Amino acid sequence: MTTTAPNPLLSDDPDIWLMGMLDWWREAELEVLYSLSLAEGPAEPVPQKIHRRNHTTIIRNLTRTSSRLELLSAWVETKHGRSDLLLDLISRITKVQGHWRKLLTLSEAMTVVPDEPPSGRVPAHAGEVGLWIAKLSQWARPEADIIADLTQAITRRQPRSEEALDHIQWTVEDDIERIELVLKRAADWDLSIDDRTRLLTSSNAARQELTKLSALADQARSFSIELEAAAKLASYAKFKGQKLN
Repeated sequence: MTTTAPNPLLSDDPDIWLMGMLDWWREAELEVLYSLSLAEGPAEPVPQKIHRRNHTTIIRNLTRTSSRLELLSAWVETKHGRSDLLLDLISRITKVQGHWRKLLTLSEAMTVVPDEPPSGRVPAHAGEVGLWIAKLSQWARPEADIIADLTQAITRRQPRSEEALDHIQWTVEDDIERIELVLKRAADWDLSIDDRTRLLTSSNAARQELTKLSALADQARSFSIELEAAAKLASYAKFKGQKLN
């Protein structure tokens, strides 16, 4: 469930915005219907971390549907944009909102269990430490492309989607969990002093770099696409003399 919001800042023409929104909400409906089909299958326990992430996504999308419906209803009253597009969007978003609410109900009814060990290949014995240290060395090197993009976003205040920032931070969270798991396992392994030192040093360096990456994503959240959209909607409402909640 990784719906990415359209950027309403790309155009000040209401009809262009509406047509772009309509395309996006068509895809959003297909995505939430697919998520519903999975959730309505045989009930299986959900790890706490996955449940938390799913809940974050569902609540964000419900909030998004509410804000868009409020805006579009006001646009119908003020005839701001083509009425056929407005009514089509309101109908579609209302359906999507119903699907997300159903998905939330199903999610809240799921059995939540403690988190499983991190997924992905991690060393199971001392003989794999060398390969793991090589992996840690990769993580300890800055993610040049991602850092450059986030740095540019922060410097120029160019919004990024909440979902993209989630992906970065959740990946970091998973990688740090793997690091901690290996360190915990390694406490019982027969390692030389040099290998143990290398493992600890490499783990700390990788954890530090991953934490920096997560912090950059946090900075970028202060002007995400969704917040920029909300600010523009509020500005529009104020311009039209509407009372803000």
